[in-house]
Amino acid sequence: MATRGKTIEIFMPDGDYSGIKIATLTNHAVEVTCIPRNKLGLAKQLDSLDRVGTYILVKYDKNGHVECYIGEAENCLARFGQHDAEKDFWHYAFAITSKTNHFTKAHVKYLEYLCYDTAKQENRCTINNGNIPAKPHVSVFMEADLLDCFDAIDILTASLGLSIFQPFLQNDAIAQPLVIVEQDEAISPTINSNTPEAIKKANIDSEMDRLAQLPELDYERERAMAAKRLEIRPSFLDRLVKEQRIQIKSQIQGGTGRIDQFKLLDTIMQHIIKIPKECGYESKSIAELCENVHKMESAYEEHQKILGDIGIRVMKSKIYIANNNNNLEEILKHTVWRNNWTQTLKRLPDAKSADKVIYFSMGCKSRAIEIPIERVLKQDKQIRLDN
Repeated sequence: MATRGKTIEIFMPDGDYSGIKIATLTNHAVEVTCIPRNKLGLAKQLDSLDRVGTYILVKYDKNGHVECYIGEAENCLARFGQHDAEKDFWHYAFAITSKTNHFTKAHVKYLEYLCYDTAKQENRCTINNGNIPAKPHVSVFMEADLLDCFDAIDILTASLGLSIFQPFLQNDAIAQPLVIVEQDEAISPTINSNTPEAIKKANIDSEMDRLAQLPELDYERERAMAAKRLEIRPSFLDRLVKEQRIQIKSQIQGGTGRIDQFKLLDTIMQHIIKIPKECGYESKSIAELCENVHKMESAYEEHQKILGDIGIRVMKSKIYIANNNNNLEEILKHTVWRNNWTQTLKRLPDAKSADKVIYFSMGCKSRAIEIPIERVLKQDKQIRLDN
């Protein structure tokens, strides 16, 4: 029997071709969602991830080699949050779920086994699992259905650039993601400023500033040569320039002259926390709590715990702000920074991604942005004087 054609639909929730992509076959219940790690905040808005599923964490290196971790979870979105805090290697997450939400734990454990076993046999990637998934016992009826599901998974993951389940044929292209997303510093290795990679990045950043400020006609004239000079695709150059223009436009907010990253730090540090006391509550700003902990004044241990619960920790001369924290997200829920405070904070002078995972409170750890505490206290003092 001849192979029939198939129709694949790929939906981009935010309209960004380099962002989240949801792939489905029009006649099948399997759904595969590809999430760049730096879009996890946006992924929280997708109902399709808040369910049982099989998943794959993926890293592509500059030579096209693929490294994977294959697992299953009762809640894919919650599991990605855990892996974001605990696993450093990955750049993308692929969630395999059911459009009709009919997958059970037995379904996804069997699909996990099929994904692992097939990827190992095809040998197109390095598998980073500590434990080897065992083959679960399922009925012959369920097994037939799941093998059909796996065929859909094979097609959909390949359509999103992940070809680890397909035989490697001669002259095959090395597996690449549908769109290579430039990873932020929080998920990329630290680059020495004297290396060719760092010099190239600095050149691109400088060129982006220049190109973003050109009139549109002048940019169009320079576009092709600039892309060739920077050794990137013209379409990717367009995206970088667009993002740089947006950043420049948002640098000054409301005519106040206050730059975006400083406004964000103000918003976090001036948030008021009500601390229960024997006779009511004591109100303190986050900045005051940070100063108290830094100077080890009265009740500083209690204040350190309060800060930890909202994803903030003071250690020596540094303040660490978590990349992921539900309470911090709640503080910022009515602001433009709700899903992207990490990138904005990194634009502060002397701010950078922490070198290691930071423990904020009992059972709560995350990668974080490191900011000199003097920067925070100086800014808070200036705000008090202005008021």
